Amino acid sequence: MRRAVAYARTSSGRQRDNTSIPDQLRICRARASRYQAAIVAEFTDEAVSAKRRDGLSESFAGRVGWNALLSFLAAEAEAGRVVDLVLVKDYKRFSRDIPAGHAEIQRLGAMGVELQAVEQHVDPSVPAAKILRSIYLADGEVDNDYRSRLARSSMVARLASGVFIHKPPVGYRATHAGGKRTGIEPDPELAPLVREAFAVSADPARSLDAGRQHLAARIEAAHPGQTPRAVQSRSRWKDVLVNRVYLGEVHVPAHGTPGSAEFQPERWVEGTHEAVISAELWARVQARIHGRSRPQSRRGVNPGVPLRGLVRAPRGHRDAGAVCTGSGPRGKSGERVWYYHTSGAGAYRVLAREVHAAADELLASLAPSPGVAALVSEIVRERLLGVEASAEAQRERARAALDAAESRLFRAAEAAIEGTIDPETHKTLTERYRADRDRALADLDEADSRQGGDAVAHVERAARLACDLPRLWASSSPARRLAIGGSILPTGFEVEGGAVVEPRLSPIMALLFSLSGTEGPKTETPAPGGSGRVPLSDPDET
Repeated sequence: MRRAVAYARTSSGRQRDNTSIPDQLRICRARASRYQAAIVAEFTDEAVSAKRRDGLSESFAGRVGWNALLSFLAAEAEAGRVVDLVLVKDYKRFSRDIPAGHAEIQRLGAMGVELQAVEQHVDPSVPAAKILRSIYLADGEVDNDYRSRLARSSMVARLASGVFIHKPPVGYRATHAGGKRTGIEPDPELAPLVREAFAVSADPARSLDAGRQHLAARIEAAHPGQTPRAVQSRSRWKDVLVNRVYLGEVHVPAHGTPGSAEFQPERWVEGTHEAVISAELWARVQARIHGRSRPQSRRGVNPGVPLRGLVRAPRGHRDAGAVCTGSGPRGKSGERVWYYHTSGAGAYRVLAREVHAAADELLASLAPSPGVAALVSEIVRERLLGVEASAEAQRERARAALDAAESRLFRAAEAAIEGTIDPETHKTLTERYRADRDRALADLDEADSRQGGDAVAHVERAARLACDLPRLWASSSPARRLAIGGSILPTGFEVEGGAVVEPRLSPIMALLFSLSGTEGPKTETPAPGGSGRVPLSDPDET
């Protein structure tokens, strides 16, 4: 009889659908016999996210229960009591990050411990099982990306419709209806003061900061100690003066992948809120701000530093994680030497040729064998059949719930008209049934977001491109290299000592990379305080 431990995790206190901690442990206990195992200990992490943070192991390092499990395994091994199996309900309860999940499974393997998800069994004796496990690990991360994309799409759509959803700037206040935020409107007390301050800053006989001082004095006189932060410093005041929200506009951030058909660049649109200042006053203020500034010319991607915006300062440096810009000062010979660097005294700086060599070697190592494209697309196609079936079932339930809520709303309105219920009861029922309707609509949206759609085609295309990645990268223009790098390493990368440190691949590329070798990306588990780099100079490591 094998000795095993069970592990359960929730990411919030609202887990349901058999994912609460008691349900997870119950399922693990019920299926332990499949592995001829007896569970000798149970470990849990409640309301702990499995998403990746800054470092490869941080999604595990922050889990108290998981670290207690590792300590228990080590103590049992030292005492001669072998525990060789860790059971979880499914891989999402274990990890929602592909590289971190692989690294932790390898860590357990080095201890002689096997990990099994009882609802997603993988036979470790079958070589192809590595592919299936990679799919399961990718499922959680892709699910996170879908949720994030859905939330961002909803936010961008609302902004594009002209609704300001952020914290109201000074001079505005939030508006609500039915308990929900609906936008902003001019604050009756502060809006006139902001208008006066803009007029003072537009006066060529006075300084730009005079407007801030005027506004701060007026607010302090009326409400001592309640002066907004935006009015407390010169730098923040300039942000107020260039904020087009005061013109009645709303900023919509860029959305989608650059170069794709659905890409939408950042823009300002007409807002649903009222402007606080006139276009004429705005133009006068902007003329004062930019009057002595040379207009900036728009340039393409600099061939000397084509990866500017993707390179980041490595951990351990003062500017760790900061996005690098680039420059090429001329040496004594008159030729430019290009660098990626941050700004300020003690800034991080690295030779551009060193970064490019590391990026070339990384991308060359990512090319999987040609057969991987067909294999992955077939697995994804089979996986999507289950996803689409589940989505259709969810859609049917949501439609039934929506019909029921609409019917109840109608009957409640009918009863109120006939006088069989009092107004207070009608209000209570209406709020309840509207909440039911909103939940049903949200479930419908979620089901639609789970549609497979063109996912198989996207995976097939990504796999084909990945197989030809070295040639494609070598023959690309600087602008195309920036686009390729952004697609493969969307959060950028760090270079230290000629090596890329913990490359953070997009989900599809991470999956293909894990299938390109026998063990997937061999990322070292960082020692406490270490960087956990991937040495690119050793072919055995890729």
